Amino acid sequence: MFTSRKVHLFSGAAIAVIAANLAIADEKTTEPATVEKIVVTGSAISKSRDQFSTLVGTASRSDLSQSGGLNLADALSDIPGVTSTSFAAGAGRPVIRGFDATRVRVLENGLGSFDVSDLSPDHGVPIDPLAMQGVEVVRGPATLRYGSQAIGGVVNALNNRIPTSIPKNGFGLEGHFAASSVDNGTEFAGLFDGGVGNFAWHVDAVSQDRDSYETPLGEQLNSQADGLGYSIGSSLLGNNGHFGVAYVRFESNYGIPGEEASIEMEQDKWLLSSEWRNPFAGFTALRLNAGLSDYTHDEVLPVTGPASTFIDKSHEVRGELVHGAFGPFSALAAGVQLQHRDFEALGEGEDFLFPSITNSLGFYAFADAPLGQDLALELGVRHEHTDVEGTPISDVFTTRDYDPFSAFGGLVFKASDSLRLGANLSYAERAPNQVELFARGPHEATGTWEIGDPDISIENALNLEGNAKLTLPGLTAELTLFHTQFDGFVYGELTGNSYDELGVFFPDDSQEFLELVYLQRDATFTGGELQVDAPIANLSFGELAFNIKADWVDASFDAGGNIPRIPPMRLGGGLSLSGEQADAFVQLTHAFKQDDIADTETATASYTRVDAGVTWRAVKTESGGIDISLVGRNLLDEEIRNHVAFNKDEVLLPGRDVRLVLTVRH
Repeated sequence: MFTSRKVHLFSGAAIAVIAANLAIADEKTTEPATVEKIVVTGSAISKSRDQFSTLVGTASRSDLSQSGGLNLADALSDIPGVTSTSFAAGAGRPVIRGFDATRVRVLENGLGSFDVSDLSPDHGVPIDPLAMQGVEVVRGPATLRYGSQAIGGVVNALNNRIPTSIPKNGFGLEGHFAASSVDNGTEFAGLFDGGVGNFAWHVDAVSQDRDSYETPLGEQLNSQADGLGYSIGSSLLGNNGHFGVAYVRFESNYGIPGEEASIEMEQDKWLLSSEWRNPFAGFTALRLNAGLSDYTHDEVLPVTGPASTFIDKSHEVRGELVHGAFGPFSALAAGVQLQHRDFEALGEGEDFLFPSITNSLGFYAFADAPLGQDLALELGVRHEHTDVEGTPISDVFTTRDYDPFSAFGGLVFKASDSLRLGANLSYAERAPNQVELFARGPHEATGTWEIGDPDISIENALNLEGNAKLTLPGLTAELTLFHTQFDGFVYGELTGNSYDELGVFFPDDSQEFLELVYLQRDATFTGGELQVDAPIANLSFGELAFNIKADWVDASFDAGGNIPRIPPMRLGGGLSLSGEQADAFVQLTHAFKQDDIADTETATASYTRVDAGVTWRAVKTESGGIDISLVGRNLLDEEIRNHVAFNKDEVLLPGRDVRLVLTVRH
């Protein structure tokens, strides 16, 4: 076990090394260049998406601005394989292939979001999509770069808060305004980038205000949400890299539908980023990144005020060294990642979970090796040491130590100029988190009385994935199939017992809090994702195309029975028009009935959602312009319940919504 003091010493040393890289800045400013889009999430070795053995999902800035809201996960729900916990308008965490919470890491520019959203579905993620430039979703073995808690996938929100170049004309400006009908919502966002000489800066600010939204059955009470966020960052730029720092502030206040409580959240975060290109002979990059966060939220009752307070003080440091060609390898990379988390719950929250400290130190390596002109091999390995300190229901202070190990191998085959095939085999281990180990009482948000098990062992998964990408003039088709076998899958099982608010046990489910016990069982996940985009006609005012999207996942315990809260199969299709003056789309998504359910679940009805929108480029200039968008969501006003959500039997998702979006760029 390594102590918290060692963690802080290591962090301080790493940040000192980052600061030393200021020497790389010189008088010549790095100019932005037009390069092939690379994935920064999946590997320490920068390369194009087609060079990965797994496929990467993306959402652009226009996707995020048209979706809007405080909820990053809902903005990604059109990506096959991705959905949201959608517990509240201000609290939706991404779910990837049926995995959520401790199996999906949410990142901002490669560093953790530093929050408590992995501990409960009513806790929001303090990342505002309106401040992001785009989002990448990585599934499969490449996620081992980010630790055992990313075993199910990674969602990486990308922004320019620490700039790496100066805008072409010395500054860049974007303004965003939106209004939505379903909740009388308004959004304002402004982003400003600039620089002079070898100094660049970035400023952004976002404000949102939403009333309780309407559903086909009337107003969803206590579903209001508002938020405020801003950041300021700067960098020194040089021929050989950059060094930058940013401060980020995020605040939100949102209601919990179906309850009277609301959550008031705030976070202060400092970020550092440094890259030194060609630092030593044979090496192509040295990167050092760090984040430090102070997070707090209060769970507030309307009359009595704050009932619970959750405090999370965290930091993370990552260092990576990349080598060029060496022996049979075209590139090699090695990294070290340190994470420290100090969690505390006050008031009623302490009945659920006593204070805990989690430390993790991981080492990883990636390698690429060509096996021929059209065949390439990817390799990766990771080892980490994690210790979790807390107090379980026995009231005996406990420390658990784990040493998760993960490894993968992948092949990328260029079958032709238009067809790329990928396959990978990975083995991953995950250390349990503090809730799975030390939960000890009532959890108000989910209406459960949770009991952790301090003897839970490492969860491991063997994953086999195959994918294909076909690219023809105007046509792109992507297909992924996966099969994951878990040994010791950790989950919460409802026992059929319950407790009243005084903690009195009842051998039935008649009371307010249903007993939920964390257990381990072997389990299997199988599924796939499909996305096709193809042209229909080239018209005088634009290109008409159609798309098909589908995803499905089947998850069950090997000894029998279904895993709870698995998303239903979805199938969708639509038309899009892309023109010089305007774009338009119409999209239909059908979610099938989910009746492959656990014993304690209820089935969720199917639904068909229709979305449509049009964007008019009202003003076009060489450096920007003005876009006006009108976007409709759930235009058929369908009654939609999300099977993934804990509260889906009591809470409907929003009904028909029409959004007006105005974007100004310079």
